[in-house]
Amino acid sequence: MKTILVLTDFSSRAEHAAEYAMLIAAKANAKILLYNSYFIPQVIPAVTYSAPYYEDASIIEKENLLQLARTVDRLKKKFIETHKINPPEIQVRNGAGNLADNLQKITKAIKFWMIVMGDKSEEGAFSRFVFGSDTHAIIDEAVCPVLLIPEKYKIKPVQKIALATDFEHSEQKAFTFLPELADIWKSEILVVHILSTEISAKEKVKNFDSYKKLIAKTSTQNISYVDVRADNIVTGLEKFAKNKTIDILAILHRKRAFIDQIFHKSISKELLEFHRIPLLVLM
Repeated sequence: MKTILVLTDFSSRAEHAAEYAMLIAAKANAKILLYNSYFIPQVIPAVTYSAPYYEDASIIEKENLLQLARTVDRLKKKFIETHKINPPEIQVRNGAGNLADNLQKITKAIKFWMIVMGDKSEEGAFSRFVFGSDTHAIIDEAVCPVLLIPEKYKIKPVQKIALATDFEHSEQKAFTFLPELADIWKSEILVVHILSTEISAKEKVKNFDSYKKLIAKTSTQNISYVDVRADNIVTGLEKFAKNKTIDILAILHRKRAFIDQIFHKSISKELLEFHRIPLLVLM
């Protein structure tokens, strides 16, 4: 059985993402692991020469697990009321410390089908900065697809999935995952390539030939190719997604060396600042 890792910080944003993940899990006959990374506060004693100590870790862990259990009860109740079907199996797990470090540990122990988390907090600049940092770290550390759900996005069936591609690298990993996801709703997959307004007709044909070679390796039937003329990739994708009523925008994340990051902007990270629909980051 597939397992979906759902990350939560107990915010409304995270709970909204968990609701979306539950719908996917129910459709895909998958189970959910709801995970929270908690912090053990350091207590500084009044006497300055005494060493600092930490609050009782076992008490904090138990309280955290109780909060996870209450979240699960609330999610299941709302799911039944909304969808009138049985909710998927939900397990809980937690860990003390940094979220990115904990993610490394848990993904080594368990093979996940995907990771789901909330995005676009409305709780203030500081909260957005902290959560945004976690999002970038998770994308860099993840070994499976990461689905980011905007806080205000209305949950609905997925009819169209768009895969943004540059045809410069192998997209085969995308086509081992996307057909599985699309099959849940019998969704249409659109392979979209942003072309410069100055690109030649010859280059356009070359891109289409690359697309034909790509789909030749998959049995997916409901798939088509679209090229979009735009001089900015991010704004081009945003406009395309809006005009075509795309339900999930998928992109391939490529981890770069530090020196490369100085000269190249990660499109996936740039899209994090603008996306208004679920963004699927493929590894």
